[in-house]
Amino acid sequence: MVRRRRTYLRLAAVGLVSLFASALPSACALDVYGSFDPDAPCIVGVSARCYTGPAATAGVGLCVPGAAVCRIDQTFGACVGEVVPQEENCFTPEDEDCDGEGRGDDECLCDPGATLPCETGKLGACAAGVRTCEPDGLSFGACVPEASPSAEDCATEGDEDCDGVAPGCAGDVELGASRGGDLSDVAFGVATNGLVHATAGVLDGDVQFRTVNSGKLYVDRRVASLAMTWSREFAAEGGRAAARGVAVAGDSADVIVAGDFQGSMDFGNGKVLTSAANGVDALVVAVDAAGGVRWAKAFGDGDVQAANAVAAGPHDRIAVAGEVAGTVDFGGGAQTSTGDADLFVAVLDPAGERIWSRLYGDAAAQRAHGVAFVDGGDVVVAGDFDGQLDLGGGVVLPAGGGGDAFVARLSGVDTNAKWGVGIGDAQSQHAYAVAVGPSGEVAVTGAFSGSIVLSGVTLTSATSLDAFLLVFEPDGALRFGKSLGDTTGGDQIGMGVAFDAAGNVIVTGGFDGSIDLGAGPVVSAGSADVFIAKYAGADGALLWARTDGDAEAQRGFGVVVLPDSRALVTGAFAGTLDFGPPLSPLVSKGALDVFVTRFSP
Repeated sequence: MVRRRRTYLRLAAVGLVSLFASALPSACALDVYGSFDPDAPCIVGVSARCYTGPAATAGVGLCVPGAAVCRIDQTFGACVGEVVPQEENCFTPEDEDCDGEGRGDDECLCDPGATLPCETGKLGACAAGVRTCEPDGLSFGACVPEASPSAEDCATEGDEDCDGVAPGCAGDVELGASRGGDLSDVAFGVATNGLVHATAGVLDGDVQFRTVNSGKLYVDRRVASLAMTWSREFAAEGGRAAARGVAVAGDSADVIVAGDFQGSMDFGNGKVLTSAANGVDALVVAVDAAGGVRWAKAFGDGDVQAANAVAAGPHDRIAVAGEVAGTVDFGGGAQTSTGDADLFVAVLDPAGERIWSRLYGDAAAQRAHGVAFVDGGDVVVAGDFDGQLDLGGGVVLPAGGGGDAFVARLSGVDTNAKWGVGIGDAQSQHAYAVAVGPSGEVAVTGAFSGSIVLSGVTLTSATSLDAFLLVFEPDGALRFGKSLGDTTGGDQIGMGVAFDAAGNVIVTGGFDGSIDLGAGPVVSAGSADVFIAKYAGADGALLWARTDGDAEAQRGFGVVVLPDSRALVTGAFAGTLDFGPPLSPLVSKGALDVFVTRFSP
């Protein structure tokens, strides 16, 4: 409750003061300062009522008269027992200033703790504020914004980041960088811990799409400006040596790279790994903030094992997913694939030690290409499979033929599936990336031919391979699905997916022919162009889309979203990549070069 302040006369104000005594003449009175008229008679020992406050306040509220005794010298003593007006106490209901209004007195500006709307002078969602009544009820505190700046939610008209632009989401390119040499250099993944960013992939290699025939694993660490602070390169030696980094994650301290290698690799400080029986082994490496390898682990035998995905999660745990043919030991004993290849998921502690691991599969081939943590420790995995995929917990997915995609949520307690979804029909479907949103929703992207039928939603490829984007509720129910394809016979492939802080979805990949991301077909300039698109997390409405390329090949492979909902996209390009001002065109130096770009929300 808020009132207008009123000023009233204090005790020093001029006015008459009443003296009531039946035994005294009416002329006997006190002045405003409480002393008697020296000429007034009094009877020794007889008391008279007296009041030294304003006459109109006597008997009002808490104010009461007192008594004065006529002394032996026939003068009155002090007025004893009277209560005169005091400053209003805003914490009590009484009328201390004796104006007849009590707690409702205008002297109290407000009820302690009450709030008053105000304008902060800031922008957007931060403009409205409140002032809170101070404990004494006599003043209000400063205007405090009701909302603080947050990541822009591109699916609303509000100005959540308080920059004065609503919704302020255009996907404008802000920064970009590239690196490369004479051979092929590819970034397959990008990660951030909010402060620094990392990309990982293959340098100086023979790379076709995600197939790496030779090359060395690398990881770069970059600051917010995308300036590189260090780069580490690790080559495999001996025989048919090759190494690749295909996924990267950032925990609170380290950069975690996953991939595979054949031969022997020296990571420094005595950390040397050799693939078993000259086979291809899965590889996980933790690189600290200074660029030193803190630990490196290899998993496999003389067959083929590959780590295709990695994620950092609660308590700096690490989830690794991929494929195993033959036998592998993640630290809990040997595990052997049932058939051509089983998909694996392993969760490691910050030191690279096994927490749990499991193979899933049958006599056919199953592979994982994406992995992500859910708050609480569950793991979401996506990939493709033939045959029958038994994920535990009674979740068994039969393939429709030709290879189906899948996504599943695995319990971090017993490693069984809480739910799983098969994606596909008799033709070919592949899931290449998965992400978990701020409310536990799950997004999957990849490529498909034929049809995807889920929960009454049917997606049909126009020609050859179309990219797809599926978003599921935390319980596995489909929220929406989109086909990103064309009718010109080209291939469109989704390779990376991420959520922003508001639950909107960004997807990247490559396309040839043309692609319709939601605003009409866009024709590629050459053999493959890169695409990036952002969709509302609630219903899949297109928020913005970007494509770029020239007559040569360009593909996006990875995307990560920063805390302010800006996005980092990475991949590989030949020729020229030009997303427009303020970024100057990036020109490749060799067969393929790495690129990393930052886009506004």
